[in-house]
Amino acid sequence: MSLLEDIGGRLEQQSVGTQGTNIFLNHMPDDPIGAISLIEGLSRRPERTMKGRSVIHHSLRVLARDLDAVNARARIVKVIEALDGYVGTINATRYLFIEANSGPVALGQDERGGQQFYCSFHIQSNAL
Repeated sequence: MSLLEDIGGRLEQQSVGTQGTNIFLNHMPDDPIGAISLIEGLSRRPERTMKGRSVIHHSLRVLARDLDAVNARARIVKVIEALDGYVGTINATRYLFIEANSGPVALGQDERGGQQFYCSFHIQSNAL
């Protein structure tokens, strides 16, 4: 599974939302208005450990949207609470560390009138 599928699964497990219903990977659809988008980036090159394993550094950007700013902010706060500080295994990937870099940051209104909030994460992982 991919990083985004793993993170989406973690958010489902923590009752933040459901992938394909209100959690989306690499895009934010027009509907529903109450939604979360997960977008992956590589933050820097992998590093080798003394045991020859690679530690992969990812960046994750999360966008939350809802009808009003209070609900959009509450959505992004739930994401931060579910991910910040997480250490564990999801599927075949060991997540060594997930850390919130920012957030919640208000982005204002989108073209459909929904309020948006943003946060970003640094993630360290390696395969089992």
